[in-house]
Amino acid sequence: WAVLTLNSLRQEASEIFQLASPMDATEDHKEQLIEQYKDDWKNWPVDQGAPYVDMDQNGTYNPVLDENGMPDSEQGDYPGIKGADQVIWFKANDQDSAKTKGLYGSDPIGVEMQVTVWAYNQPDFKPGQAIYKKYKIKNISSDIFEEMYLSQWSDPDLGNFSDDLVGCDSVNSTVFAYNSNENDIFFSEFGLAPPAVGYTLLQGPIVPSPGDTAFFDSQRLFDYKNLPMTSFGDFTFWVVWGDPVIGDYHETLQWYNMLRGNIPTTNIDNPTPFIHRNTGAITKFPLNGDPVTATGDVDGIYVSAGDRRMALISGPFTLNPGETQEMVVALVGGHGDTHLTSITEMKSNMDFIRQTYGKPLIVPTISKELIHPDNASSTLFLKAAFSDHEPIESCTMIFNSQFGNDPSFTVTLFDDGLHDDGSAADNVWGNIWTGPNRKYPHNGDLIFSLDSTPVQYSNYIEDIRLRPLPHLDNFQVTWENAKQDGKLNINEDIHL
Repeated sequence: WAVLTLNSLRQEASEIFQLASPMDATEDHKEQLIEQYKDDWKNWPVDQGAPYVDMDQNGTYNPVLDENGMPDSEQGDYPGIKGADQVIWFKANDQDSAKTKGLYGSDPIGVEMQVTVWAYNQPDFKPGQAIYKKYKIKNISSDIFEEMYLSQWSDPDLGNFSDDLVGCDSVNSTVFAYNSNENDIFFSEFGLAPPAVGYTLLQGPIVPSPGDTAFFDSQRLFDYKNLPMTSFGDFTFWVVWGDPVIGDYHETLQWYNMLRGNIPTTNIDNPTPFIHRNTGAITKFPLNGDPVTATGDVDGIYVSAGDRRMALISGPFTLNPGETQEMVVALVGGHGDTHLTSITEMKSNMDFIRQTYGKPLIVPTISKELIHPDNASSTLFLKAAFSDHEPIESCTMIFNSQFGNDPSFTVTLFDDGLHDDGSAADNVWGNIWTGPNRKYPHNGDLIFSLDSTPVQYSNYIEDIRLRPLPHLDNFQVTWENAKQDGKLNINEDIHL
């Protein structure tokens, strides 16, 4: 709250107070929001389980405010997740029988759920394309829960909800939604291809497994393992069976069958398995084909595109009284040139996020400037600021062409005050590279060393164009097939 920009404050105020536009946010709206954020920060409910960054590592929450009442995260503990730009936390339970019966007719069983949601305001960094969600499930009853499952359910509406498709990737514990064709009326308005969106499982529930290692409560746990996604909730079958009926206990039985990887019938003693619709084989992962190559069991062939739901499911496990389980997922987007390349971009973002989860996530700020001193060469100014992190030992960027056969090149960054990097030893690393123009756009991998351990972030910056743009004199756009702005846009057909 202490560093919100005016534009961010307006945007958040317009959403919270349900205003028509950010410009409708009054001073009173903004003041109410700031005061609420201040109160949330100062009274962060650590005693109820809300996460915090333990700067002094003494296991006790000790926040510090400076003389102006502002949070001092360098001197004391602070709420949330280290490195995250916004964190939300809440707690709920199932003790209201009217609500549990009103959903699917089931009595309360005695569950408490704590949810932490966080994100990084880094649009050019792949974790910045995700919203992270951590669920802590606690058994607050005196009963043992056997054969328990956790599910991340979603009703993904990509623009127009009536032309959506869904799928899963069982190898990478992922479920996703995408558009059934190249255009969607809500995105075409802006000259954009439809995006893709999905959930990927970063940390599943733990079960005993001698010799294995699990990740639980932000640390390693030996002789356990994290369960992967164990089934996909394919709601295209509910197009046949009908949507779950609110308040009907039969729907609890249908759900439990689906959690176990079966068609949502009500017979839990004799469930009907999912069948791959192109091979006839029994599976717990329907629609795990590849929409990009149109191979395997792909949505839209047997049931036409439409409003979809999907569920990422993991289990079973046993939860004893007083015990806690965790599940962490990332809600990830991808936006390409077509509805299918959006799937490829989404999966690329997911791959990176899975690789970095559970490791200290360092999010340096990269600033770059590109000039063309002549028609034959380009000069690239690079600066990587690690200002809010432990001092690093080395830093390098390796650039590769996005496509084509341009050779790669490496730029070593320095923190000596002599390479356009600011002051020496300020943890801001920089350098200037000059080389011949390249034909294709380049992506840059960031590699740095922390405690003698190399860390690599692939494609940390993208679309570096090492040649000057064409310069056209006395022209006019007379026709264009995409964004109607009278300008030259990427992948646009135009008449000049």
